[in-house]
Amino acid sequence: MDETEFQQNLKAFQDLSSAFFPPAIVLAAIELDLFTNLDAEPVSATTLAEKLSLDSSALKKLLIGLVSLGYLECEDLVYHNAPFASRALVRGKEDYEGDSALMSLWFMRLMGGLSETVRHGHGPESFEGAVSESAEKAHQLTHAMDQISRHYTTKLVEFIDMKGVRRILDVAGAAGSFAMALVKGYDDVKATVLELPHVAAQARKLIAQRDMQDRIQVCEGDFREVPFGENYDLIFCSNIFHLCDPQLCSILVKKAAAALNPGGRLVIKDMIPEKDAPMPQHMAMFSVLMPALSHGGKLHDEAAYTQWCIQAGFEKPERINCWERSSLLIARKPI
Repeated sequence: MDETEFQQNLKAFQDLSSAFFPPAIVLAAIELDLFTNLDAEPVSATTLAEKLSLDSSALKKLLIGLVSLGYLECEDLVYHNAPFASRALVRGKEDYEGDSALMSLWFMRLMGGLSETVRHGHGPESFEGAVSESAEKAHQLTHAMDQISRHYTTKLVEFIDMKGVRRILDVAGAAGSFAMALVKGYDDVKATVLELPHVAAQARKLIAQRDMQDRIQVCEGDFREVPFGENYDLIFCSNIFHLCDPQLCSILVKKAAAALNPGGRLVIKDMIPEKDAPMPQHMAMFSVLMPALSHGGKLHDEAAYTQWCIQAGFEKPERINCWERSSLLIARKPI
């Protein structure tokens, strides 16, 4: 490595080591719900601090940081939302992304203890444990997954053939967003969402808000422990296999096979790396999070999914790369 290349790499490293500042500032503002409180009318730092019971001096520094990042605008020491923040970071608006950002904040805090996770092989709490035990975490997860799913449902319904489908099971389906997208436009199709009790309570509220309660049923249960039922035509699993070790993944695929009608399909949405190939950076970064997030979880390659499906009696699954960061695997149960 010559001196020029070293200096370039040194600059990149220095930028990387301080890259947490912008997300930390924006995520703190979302956690404090500043953007919602600034949307009605512009206010000074002092007025906003009094309203939210915050330290005025510390808040002013945070607001200046948000202005520098383009999320707020300031005139005569009075602050108001910039256009993007007004549309995407104000609670209650159609394009609100705050809950998914708060889930990232949770992940960021977990990653703060990454060195200890590497020492011990797991983090202080698992994702599924926190959601199971905390109604607050379940609320955050349900709304975050609902927001994230908006970016995936259009492609999903494009690639899932609904011919012959009457009953759908959405395993650990959070808000039921994918189930709602799949049944929309098909009056004779109904879906069941299987979720943990705290999440199920939030899902029922969201489903009722969209007047889908007659089409979507929510059942309480841990997908790791309960059977999936029977007589389903399609079973959908989004982002749950990476929370499980290979043994549990094999069990889940077998449970799906037992619950499907002949000709039914198991549809898996997840990050699926190629076997023995270098992981794309986004997968490699997410994979590092797995030990902190879930005891035994990892990103499983396509060969592993294929093996589990064949062993469970499915035909060889078809892979569809319909998103930049996730793929679908569709396995059919023989007739």
